Amino acid sequence: MIHRANYHHVRQFIRYRADVLDLDEATLHGDKHRLNWLLIWADDTPFNDRAIEGKRPTFQRWLVDQKPVGYNSGEQFTPETNNKIVLQARMFFEWATIHLREYRTVSRAWVDSLRAVKMDEIPKDRQAVSLDMVRQLVGVEWGGMSGLRAKAAAAFLFLSGMRATAFCTMPIRCVDLDNNKIWQYPSMGTRTKNRKSAVTMLYNIPDLMAVVREWDTVVRATLPDTAPWYAALDTNSTA
Repeated sequence: MIHRANYHHVRQFIRYRADVLDLDEATLHGDKHRLNWLLIWADDTPFNDRAIEGKRPTFQRWLVDQKPVGYNSGEQFTPETNNKIVLQARMFFEWATIHLREYRTVSRAWVDSLRAVKMDEIPKDRQAVSLDMVRQLVGVEWGGMSGLRAKAAAAFLFLSGMRATAFCTMPIRCVDLDNNKIWQYPSMGTRTKNRKSAVTMLYNIPDLMAVVREWDTVVRATLPDTAPWYAALDTNSTA
């Protein structure tokens, strides 16, 4: 059974990260999910009890043997996910020992010991997208607005290296093709990871830029500059 105080302290930590660090909902959702494993491991032992330091197996050792239902068909966590969960636990205790009086007896050495157990890396099957591949995509005979939009997206993502969420939410006013710049500013409407602001430079590849400019001309002529550059199309349209 999860200890009630542990649960409430974790919720305090999440609220702190939301209110003080101004993290977005997606990040906070991930925080909650990772800290759930800490709550399950601790069971009914209070986080601030010295017994937590002697609990065996240790959190990081216990985590290696977990096989979450629905996670990669019941397989263990990947080393990357395992590292993130243990790091989140250490971040919680670092925060708690500073902000919660009842945690001042928690040993700093124990908090520092919260390090992920080394796991064998699982090879990742990744395929890099080459310039030739993108040129084949934008060269496909696909007329109408939907074709233009799709080809512009392929070219733009290759030229910018943007994350999908940022690209899909980027307003027209954040695109400066004359200077090959993209303003990834959450304050202007772009949803970036951890709400970080950045100016992205586009690769200057003329044939791909021409595809991007064609779509850019269309959206600027028909939509306000606050509308998404990757604008949605009318589903009833035959274009």
